[in-house]
Amino acid sequence: MNKCQDCGKPSDESFTMDFTDVEPDAFIYWCSECGPEANAMNDLLQEGFRTRPGFAAKLEAEMDKVNQ
Repeated sequence: MNKCQDCGKPSDESFTMDFTDVEPDAFIYWCSECGPEANAMNDLLQEGFRTRPGFAAKLEAEMDKVNQ
């Protein structure tokens, strides 16, 4: 059984994110507690990419700051 990416509890299949269009076997697993928040965050990010010019570059720059 797969475990939640965040808390390690057993995953809930309904919250599994599939990124196999980018990389084979690329899934992110979430449990029923963490999954709704992860999906909400994903929805907001997708909206930002779709509606805000320059959003991707700004997000990448901010993530680079955190990862330094």
